[in-house]
Amino acid sequence: MPGAGLDAPLWFAVDQGAGKYRLEEKYQCGSFRYLTVVSNTTASVSLQSLHVQFLAAPKQDLQAYTGWFHSNDELVNRIWYAGAYTNQRSGTTVSPFIGGFELQAHYLADQPEAALDLIRLQWGFMLQDPRMTQSSFIEGYSTDGTLYYAPYSNDARVPHAHGWSTGPTSALSMYAAGIQLTGPTGAEWRIAPQPGNLSAINAGLSTSRGQFEVQFQRKNGKYETFSVQTPSSTRGDVVLPGTSGILVTRAGQRVSLVNGVARGVSGDIWKLEKSGHE
Repeated sequence: MPGAGLDAPLWFAVDQGAGKYRLEEKYQCGSFRYLTVVSNTTASVSLQSLHVQFLAAPKQDLQAYTGWFHSNDELVNRIWYAGAYTNQRSGTTVSPFIGGFELQAHYLADQPEAALDLIRLQWGFMLQDPRMTQSSFIEGYSTDGTLYYAPYSNDARVPHAHGWSTGPTSALSMYAAGIQLTGPTGAEWRIAPQPGNLSAINAGLSTSRGQFEVQFQRKNGKYETFSVQTPSSTRGDVVLPGTSGILVTRAGQRVSLVNGVARGVSGDIWKLEKSGHE
């Protein structure tokens, strides 16, 4: 029986009568695909009422999670949340870990549609395939769709809820919604959405300074509505390429977009008025 440390075989005494055993907390981690039971005696052992409890993020209150992302594409939404709660491309191996960096590269190259195509193809496959959990992401698989991942000789060891495979969660927040924290805990920020072919997004996150939120709707490449909320103790830039208009707060403060950019915007709730193309 291979394995060492936390992966080593677990030995425990079994009384002659019926009894219960609960796995120690330190071993309750990672994915669980199989269980092998052996006895070091000639006696028989009967197993009854075997239960496995699965949590994507053990000891984490998922209702207390402060980030969110919502767009008009329900598949993209599900992919974001599967990555948020799930806490290598070579040869015939598909690596969502490396794919996450590819997503960032597409956005940094100003190719958001290519990023969304990859998200829907690769992560959409993982989320919708009936052999997987349909709520979290596998560490890797093969280009022919088989659930074989080259680093492991035993297919059953491939985790089906692996944090390395959650690239779309950060990419969609940082680039599609455009929420980029450039200073400690968001003291400075940059809001620069790259929605691609998404027509609506509502996304946000919180730090110790407060809440950051972006909401917008687009039609024919034009913002029909746009609002951004940032904490009062912060400052940053709003970047909406090709868009003209004025950002306005509830108190009436106004900042104009110049060449699609409003610089040095103080933390507040801002809405775009008189949106148009430059």
